[in-house]
Amino acid sequence: MIADTRAPWTFDPRIDLAGGGIDHAQANRQMRTAQAILKRLADEPGVVLADEVGMGKTFVALAVAVSAAVAARRPVVVMVPPRLVDKWERDIKRFRDRCMSGRPGEPETERLRFRRAETGAEFLRCFDDPEGREAHVVLLVNTALHRSERDPFVRLEAIRQAVQGLWGARHLRHAVARFARKLLRSGSLPNLIEKEIEALFDRPCETWLEYMQGIAKKDDSFHLKFYDDPVPAPFVKALKNADLGELTECLRKIPRRESKNIEERLTDARKKLNSVLHGLWRSVLKHSRISSPLLVFDEAHHLKNPDTRLSSLFQDPNSGDTSVFCGAFDRMMFLTATPFQLGHCELLEVLKRFLAVRWASMPPERKYPVIEAELSALGAALDRAQGEALHLERLWGELSQADVPPANPATDTRTWWTRLLGEPAERGILARIAAHYGRTLEAFNAAQKLLRPWVLRHLRPRQFVYGGRTVARRREYTGRAIVDGISHHRGLEIETCSRFPYLLCARAQSLLARVSRRRAYFAEGLASSFGAFLETSRGERPVDDPHVDFDDRRSDPELAWYLDRVERLVGSGTVPHPKIEATANKALALWGDGEKVLVFGHYRKTIRDLRERIREGVDRDITRRAAELLKLPPEAGEEARDRVRRIAERLRDRESPLRRRVQETLTRWVSEEAGLTDDQKFKVVDLLLDTLATPGFIVFNFPLDREEVRASLEAERPTVVQARDAADAVADSLARRKRDRMAYRMRVNAFLRHLREDLSTGEERDEILKELHDAGNDVVRHASGEVKEETRRRVLLGFNSPLLPEILVASEVMAEGLDLHLDCRHVIHHDLSWSPSTLEQRTGRVDRLRCLAEEEGQSIEVYLPYLEGTADEKMYRVVTDRARWFQVVMGEDYCVDERTTDRLEARVPFPEEAARGLTFDLSVEQPQ
Repeated sequence: MIADTRAPWTFDPRIDLAGGGIDHAQANRQMRTAQAILKRLADEPGVVLADEVGMGKTFVALAVAVSAAVAARRPVVVMVPPRLVDKWERDIKRFRDRCMSGRPGEPETERLRFRRAETGAEFLRCFDDPEGREAHVVLLVNTALHRSERDPFVRLEAIRQAVQGLWGARHLRHAVARFARKLLRSGSLPNLIEKEIEALFDRPCETWLEYMQGIAKKDDSFHLKFYDDPVPAPFVKALKNADLGELTECLRKIPRRESKNIEERLTDARKKLNSVLHGLWRSVLKHSRISSPLLVFDEAHHLKNPDTRLSSLFQDPNSGDTSVFCGAFDRMMFLTATPFQLGHCELLEVLKRFLAVRWASMPPERKYPVIEAELSALGAALDRAQGEALHLERLWGELSQADVPPANPATDTRTWWTRLLGEPAERGILARIAAHYGRTLEAFNAAQKLLRPWVLRHLRPRQFVYGGRTVARRREYTGRAIVDGISHHRGLEIETCSRFPYLLCARAQSLLARVSRRRAYFAEGLASSFGAFLETSRGERPVDDPHVDFDDRRSDPELAWYLDRVERLVGSGTVPHPKIEATANKALALWGDGEKVLVFGHYRKTIRDLRERIREGVDRDITRRAAELLKLPPEAGEEARDRVRRIAERLRDRESPLRRRVQETLTRWVSEEAGLTDDQKFKVVDLLLDTLATPGFIVFNFPLDREEVRASLEAERPTVVQARDAADAVADSLARRKRDRMAYRMRVNAFLRHLREDLSTGEERDEILKELHDAGNDVVRHASGEVKEETRRRVLLGFNSPLLPEILVASEVMAEGLDLHLDCRHVIHHDLSWSPSTLEQRTGRVDRLRCLAEEEGQSIEVYLPYLEGTADEKMYRVVTDRARWFQVVMGEDYCVDERTTDRLEARVPFPEEAARGLTFDLSVEQPQ
């Protein structure tokens, strides 16, 4: 290694994080964080960046990665889950184009060269480029190194090496070449014919690219899919020291000529060859000595279990074993938004992955024994802090409502807690709690001091400034507030005539708590929807979460009796579900005000029921609104819909004067935006016209209440003047702010800005516009595990734009790693969760830097409805209290059986001030 390429690395002066479109305060915070990480990496093998969701960890990581890659003159590896690789690629391009200045005359692509690797062979190829062509960043899919390597050229080289020097090698090479496509099952052997494949065997793999380029010059039909050596140099080097005996024996049994049962023999040979090559690939990959200054690993909480395949990549060099990443990286940087979702032992396991760095790159005084000792000391400090926190929680469990003044601590914990700390009680449970809180605080401060070098974490500001005024970042509406908007501690009421099923279900819950430690899924299902209850009570799997284990409730006859009675009562479907109604009505009210709404559910049946109920409401509201605007009586709803439908048809008719005039107006809007091609602008206008030409958009956005506009819109053959006046009136309406909602024209401008600034290439913009074209024009869509991934992606793109859909009902598949913040600031958690981090991840989809709330100067509105007196209310009370304990007692391995949750619901809520005092402060210090 070249000495001056080692850490410490300095922050690359070409980087300006304010270019990402965020305000200067956030950009400065990101820059200070990146600089602090670079400084720590001089002495530490690794650092965890654990900022809250939506605070720009990706751009901080890229600033560190580019600084390290440029200084070390070697590629940095960024390892991400498959579902996030496209998002990371877009962010890399945006970072390059928006946050980096180039040298004079330098092409944009040279500022930050990156390559994407989805297979092991692609990954190794990134490390044999000549100096000046090597990537700064290698974007590696985290499953790439676990798969069997199917690259045909890597396999051909292994076979070539295995048959060299064998007696009869020429005939064997001929047989392999003859049956290569069937043996390797690959269509990526370009258009090579048998003699050309055999020719590859006769020459070193380093010359294969040149040989195939020669073929391509002579044959126009021959197309190369790559412009690099097809066999990575690290693989070739490692292969020379590999044991190829088993592969050689396998190759001896390959058929040499055609025969009656040749297909059967080739199938058998292919299976054996695949098995041998898989083992060989794993061995060779382990000994392929790559060299990188830094590994950036996203979603590092997946490394908490040392026995997983991902963790096996990071074997401790002192363990006596080696792994793919052992000694490959000078330093490591891990990203996670939920470090304290891990137990303290799991967090320590994640930090131990840093022990796989290249120790020769560390300073002499910071070698393995020193770091191991520091981690051991940190583990002891975390053990003590966790022990004290658990004891505090047990003491808190002994506290009763009678011990706490005033009588209602749920609404006034602050006063009594502040008084207790200022004037500790002399005896009793409050005195013991106050004394132990002090010991816990001392233990946390000691652990924090040892944890700070390893973990950086920033919490999102709870307010932001807009136009000189301070705006609360979020406003929460709990329980009944989804109906009346009043903040109180009451849930949704169940009408007296509908209470009997819930009373029977509560009796079943009580029985379950006495006879077992099982979770009452049936009660949670009933609080969600009647359909969800029917599926859960029958022991079916009605959710996307594969870890949920549904019990067979029929194993207990008495329990089954109660649930059978509930099934009979709710199975008819004649009574509306109270929470379905509340959620649907709120979504419809917000939609009527021009807002987009994101609704999260847990149960697939609930998600489908919500979608259908909201769709019915959308159709009803369109009919009602159309009748009002067209001055028709309520009973003339069908006539009103027909008239609006005809207006929509005229807007879709490409020969209609009305469409042409509206199209001209939209074209003027779009033409003002630089950075898009004429074809892309045309496609955007077409997409906007498709959205405008829907009944819902027309009745809630067109000025149909103006008689002259209405007449022009409804005219069978409007004159030029009528069409112009109608288009102008529509444009004027769309340029006006709608209550708290940004004007539609401003939303279109924001979308155009997103296309220009967040998508770096014309190809990306074309692909996004094509996806949007195929997304459909439904107001309401749903996205769960039952929906194809490509459909979910299109729905997501439409929702995150001024196009359709406008109401999205989603399951947990949309709760992590996705951006839905550009055109929505309203979230309804129809189904709650026992986990605070699940709720935070969901809300984090719309609470990100540069989100709509910041653009409009309005709060993100979060609704947490629950049914009063049911399992729903218990879940709300437990998860609210648990959110305060969340970072005090580390880890999320909670029991959610009936007996445990009954006890948790009954305890006194933990004060926010107490929780805040025991929260680790791991932020970067503010400059003096």
